[in-house]
Amino acid sequence: MDSLYLNLIPENIEYSKYSEKIELKPDITLLKYGIDSLKIKTDFKIITWENNKYLLSEFYDFEWNAQKENDYIRFADYLNSGLEPQFSGMYLTKKTEDTIRTEFDLNKIPEQWQSYFLKEPVSVKIKNIKKISDEDNNTWQIELDKGYKDQITDRITFTTQNGEFFINVDSVLKNRSFGITHIYDFSPDKYPIGTELKTKWE
Repeated sequence: MDSLYLNLIPENIEYSKYSEKIELKPDITLLKYGIDSLKIKTDFKIITWENNKYLLSEFYDFEWNAQKENDYIRFADYLNSGLEPQFSGMYLTKKTEDTIRTEFDLNKIPEQWQSYFLKEPVSVKIKNIKKISDEDNNTWQIELDKGYKDQITDRITFTTQNGEFFINVDSVLKNRSFGITHIYDFSPDKYPIGTELKTKWE
């Protein structure tokens, strides 16, 4: 009986990733069979902030997107932009009745993930603007005046004070960084060189 059972255990399993376009065939990845073959999170830490409790895992998500990330890295992205706790992000959360409003205590985060969190909002200014597409599909490359020496990463989003214009950083050098905008009504006249953007406005 035992040998029959062992013969039924597969050596590998197939992980299928489907495209948004139904007519396309899925990408299939062959994984070695094991207890954690499907990359299910099992180890979490409870992080409490204001009226939310979050379950965050250090586990790196398999095939989540092009960047290697986990719950702590995504949580930092939201917190750096001032979006928490109104938006829960892609992790488990539970609301409580606590109405006390406080600043987030970074000491709650394990030390190895604290570098992803900004201790205070970062301000940048537009340094250069370059049009990189035709008239029918306006796309602009925006150069900002700060880089990785100022804690800028390719995960940060900057916005103007009125919230009408934002830029997602996708390339970072020591003293400058870059992002692409596809906003239909963008123009250098509306957002000229010197325009200030921040990760979070008070």
